Amino acid sequence: MDLTSMLIGGDWRSAVGTGRTEDVTSPYDGSIVGTVPVAGRDDVEAALTAAEAGAVRWRRTPAHERMKILRRAAELADERAGDIAKIISSEAGKTITEATGEASRSGEIIRLAAFEGTQLYGDTLPLDANPGTGLDKIGFTLRPAVRCRGCDLTVQLPGACWCCTSSPRHWRQAMLLSSSPRAPHH
Repeated sequence: MDLTSMLIGGDWRSAVGTGRTEDVTSPYDGSIVGTVPVAGRDDVEAALTAAEAGAVRWRRTPAHERMKILRRAAELADERAGDIAKIISSEAGKTITEATGEASRSGEIIRLAAFEGTQLYGDTLPLDANPGTGLDKIGFTLRPAVRCRGCDLTVQLPGACWCCTSSPRHWRQAMLLSSSPRAPHH
């Protein structure tokens, strides 16, 4: 069985903190479908540090470049939908039809995020409430993005979860994805 590494800061690596691994079993028949590292405190700290650095870099990337990157991610999701469906089916015990439907939606969700991310605007407010400003003045506000969000994939749709959770409203943030042993697909 293949050992899946953790992706932290663009590098695939084993668990540094614990050195432990855990088998992922199929809820359908109990067979081992994969092995994953068990993250420790050092791994979480490394992931947070990398995510915060990535969020700063991503925020400084122009919207048209972010859209180009996300469109490529959507293409890759489409190309790999069959393989992703097999993984979802084996890990979550879903039928291959259900898993294929879920995996096939990922590219479309990413494309939506790519488009909507270019449409994120701030709020405007009239400034005539302040004496001396005038009727023809408005203020413009931008809500700064949270530096990093976490997502625990303890849901029934593991493949679509990360796509939906990282959708347009979180487009300028870093994401940390994890899977709990309590998850139905773990």
